[in-house]
Amino acid sequence: MPHAVTEGSEGKFESESFFSGGLLLFCALTFYYLAVLKIDYKKTALLDLRPCPDAAEYFAQAKRLLKDGSPSIKIGNDKLPSRYPPGYPALMLQWLKVLPEGESVLAPFRTNQTIGLLLFLAVFGFLRVPRDAGNGWACNTLTRHAPWFHHLLSFPIE
Repeated sequence: MPHAVTEGSEGKFESESFFSGGLLLFCALTFYYLAVLKIDYKKTALLDLRPCPDAAEYFAQAKRLLKDGSPSIKIGNDKLPSRYPPGYPALMLQWLKVLPEGESVLAPFRTNQTIGLLLFLAVFGFLRVPRDAGNGWACNTLTRHAPWFHHLLSFPIE
């Protein structure tokens, strides 16, 4: 038999819901206070907020790759494996060979410029390829997601 809504039953449900919500909020705040706010941060490593840049490690790995041929980094007298893969430092090697020792710091920047130039040429070279069924999906995607490509795609291709 369905429950009939009587005159006093709506207010009772609202007060029970409000009470249970308040109780849950109290439990959550108590847990937060006991679990998070009572931590003695001086006894943890959470205060060490210095940035640990990956660029320095990539550069050190590239210099080591050039010198020893092994993708590692040297800290003090220890030769340690890097936390990062050796792909990007391997791309930096060519610039480290070309640049003088005093300007070797520019190797990451020159590597990024080279990668950007190659990607730029690849995108516009790809757009010059005749549109057939093989690459029509890519032209369609570029046109849909970047409307300013429309005028680049509309020139006649011989």
